[in-house]
Amino acid sequence: MKINQYVKLFFVMVIIGMFVCACAKPSHININYQLPSKLDELKGQKVFFDLKDKRTDKTIFSENAKKKLKNLTGLFSLSLIQKSEQDGSLVGVFDLSSLFREAFKRRLENMGIEVLLLQEKKEPAIKIVIKDFFLDLVDRKWTVRIMYETSLIKDEKTLARQTLSGEAERLRLIGSGDAEKVLGEIFTDMVNKLDLPKLFRDAKQL
Repeated sequence: MKINQYVKLFFVMVIIGMFVCACAKPSHININYQLPSKLDELKGQKVFFDLKDKRTDKTIFSENAKKKLKNLTGLFSLSLIQKSEQDGSLVGVFDLSSLFREAFKRRLENMGIEVLLLQEKKEPAIKIVIKDFFLDLVDRKWTVRIMYETSLIKDEKTLARQTLSGEAERLRLIGSGDAEKVLGEIFTDMVNKLDLPKLFRDAKQL
């Protein structure tokens, strides 16, 4: 009889432990990034790619957002969606800088550009600086701001520059799905909005 009681107690403790771990589990914000149709317009181009986070305020989530999205870690899981697909394939979990770096690297390669691991003097460099990234919850609406600057540099001279910014909002219903959806939409739009052919033309590299 006592053995049965110990067995029951053991299973109760296991269930409680699993529940506590589940509740304490850190939360990653899921972002689906949809690549545009594959183009070879810049095939043959080689660039060194660098990205910096130079936001004056490193806050990613407002206090209202933190209250609704529990156990935030500041990490994002990135899923990649091809143009003809609906479901994405998980790429990995990243901090904000690495998230942008991974997405832009894939965007460059999608245009036919070879991304160099080491900077070569004869090849240009693309430098992206994150200026703003903020998720807020205002009047039951998720709002997102993103801003970044892109420069094409060669021989330590800036040959062309583009500054892009955007905002999006979505009504909050239940859970974190709406926040993740609006983040995925604006993130995809902002990454794909970079006009790479124009950047190279303005720099007279085409």
